[in-house]
Amino acid sequence: MPERNHPLGAADPEPANWQEVLRWTAVATLAGSASIHASVTADHFEEWAAEGVFFLLLQVVEMVLALAIAGRRATPTTYKAAIVASVATIGVWAMSRTVGMPIGPDAWTAEPVGRSDAISTLLELMTAAVLVPLVAPRPGRVAITALMVGLFVGTSGATAFALQSSEIEPHGHGDGDGDGERVDPRNVVVTPPLPTGQFTVKHARLAQACAARVRNAAEADSRPVTKLNVTARNFCFDRSTIVMRARKSVLLRLVNAERTKSMARAHSLSVYTATPNTAARLTMAYGDPVRAGATGALRFKSPRPGSYFFQCDIHRWMRGVAVFR
Repeated sequence: MPERNHPLGAADPEPANWQEVLRWTAVATLAGSASIHASVTADHFEEWAAEGVFFLLLQVVEMVLALAIAGRRATPTTYKAAIVASVATIGVWAMSRTVGMPIGPDAWTAEPVGRSDAISTLLELMTAAVLVPLVAPRPGRVAITALMVGLFVGTSGATAFALQSSEIEPHGHGDGDGDGERVDPRNVVVTPPLPTGQFTVKHARLAQACAARVRNAAEADSRPVTKLNVTARNFCFDRSTIVMRARKSVLLRLVNAERTKSMARAHSLSVYTATPNTAARLTMAYGDPVRAGATGALRFKSPRPGSYFFQCDIHRWMRGVAVFR
């Protein structure tokens, strides 16, 4: 029989279909990552033109590499180029989420981790992982098995992550579609936006003092933006109105500039619908407490155009009007 012609104990050659599985997995992960980058390119152009150009070029490179790997003439050089591009993109993402990028309007400011960027990074990691065996000399059955187990775990994790509710941002929670149709029932009942009759006399005076302080300060530009800093100092926000773009991925940063390092000086920043009916009030975005001297980030899908209100949920006299347009 043909099997007797093989030396005793010799390893069977790797079946060619393993290479096809790895190759087409890389095509799928590259295309998926490119699609995610394409979906956010317009938002990045609005934040900073150079950032938008980077995402535009990135999606083009990923699609070109996906097509090249899918072709019959794909070579190890093509695989290596895809590995380098994926690893480099992962490095940029890791830096932007830890210490921040050294250039741009928000230099050295760490971005919060979101669903889409986490999944695209996972896809890039999978791209590099499946292509390494195609450029490494004879990975062997053990390496192939370990790789497929890793792919299964990674794919399962990405699927579970994507199927979670939209309340996954580490520093804040969005409402999903931004239209107030989905809401966490635990956050429905909130203090009404008007201080009259809602606070003690002392807190009402604090609210009036904050309003007077903001009136005496120069308000920021009223043009709608997708990124904005709100500073809390001496139990007051530095602005009574925030204006942001509607139906966009927006980022609110709460800078707690209180000098006393006390838990009593922790603040938060949340956005709610402004309706006279307290029970019908919905949470647009819910922010976690930020200790004195720290900065918190609240990323969410902004609601449809209209007027809402924002407040500190710890000191509820700290509040203002949130306009999305």
